[in-house]
Amino acid sequence: MYKLFFVFTFLALNLGMNAQNVIENLKKNPNISWHQTAVISFHTELGQAAKAIQLSKDSRKNVVIKHQMPRRLDRRFQDFGYHKFASKMMTEAFWGQAQNKCYADPQLSQLISVEELNKKLAVIDTMIIFDQETGEEIVHVHQTTKGANHISHFKLFVCYAYNSKTENFEVYPISIAPVDGSFNSLGELISEEEMFWIPVNLQQKINPNQKNLEWIQWQEMGCYFKDTEGLAKVGMRQLANLPAKVKARQAKTEAAMRYGEAISPERLKLLQKLKAKDIQGLYFSYLLAWDKKKEQLIMEIEGHAPLAHNGPIYFIQK
Repeated sequence: MYKLFFVFTFLALNLGMNAQNVIENLKKNPNISWHQTAVISFHTELGQAAKAIQLSKDSRKNVVIKHQMPRRLDRRFQDFGYHKFASKMMTEAFWGQAQNKCYADPQLSQLISVEELNKKLAVIDTMIIFDQETGEEIVHVHQTTKGANHISHFKLFVCYAYNSKTENFEVYPISIAPVDGSFNSLGELISEEEMFWIPVNLQQKINPNQKNLEWIQWQEMGCYFKDTEGLAKVGMRQLANLPAKVKARQAKTEAAMRYGEAISPERLKLLQKLKAKDIQGLYFSYLLAWDKKKEQLIMEIEGHAPLAHNGPIYFIQK
């Protein structure tokens, strides 16, 4: 595997700042020579449950590569969904509050009212019980709203950019959506519906031990682009600057969660032989967490890498 150097800066990404604001800020920055948005599908299941979920038949499409819990949270017996990420936002206690601002689109340009969400999330549940005396089957039908058990995966809307002054890639997660997906007997996704979009609160550093965090997961994602011309051009600029990053011990062979090591002189020589066509996408590792007190989704980007056809090329942790 080859790896690439990414260091990033932060825009003023406050909750409620939509994609247009982010993109306009990038366009106004004379140092930004390339930017592109992407929607990445991912799930938060672990172990055997994760293996059963196939969000795409094409392994090159936007999917989670690997994820794990960085620490164990206390499990509450009375809360079956305590470790389920969807349970944090798929409750009326969350989306039923106007101040939490749920949106109809990933660009965060169209708010959804509580009344509209009630209609959108309405579902008919059927419960079958048996009469204890007669054994007769009794069917109860009632209307309720979709909850965490209806959510199979999520979508993340991000904007990537390249800063020609620092020769660094930057990434700006903007919004996330819980998704109700249907799968066939092989576990392949056949249909999906986004429930709503909420802002992502990007932080420079997340303390995984702070008491406000009710859920946290360490993930890494890869996103391949159909049009790679712009990405490849700036990626080659980054590659030309790699020896200085290796000398400064900033470049790693892999992400921290994969125990990356310093790039050796031999590996550096191999990396310098790469061509523009070899750079086909971007990869990043991050912490995803839920702040119970603020009722916010928070994220810390840990590092980035360009993607070749067989995975990340080389990696720089912030």
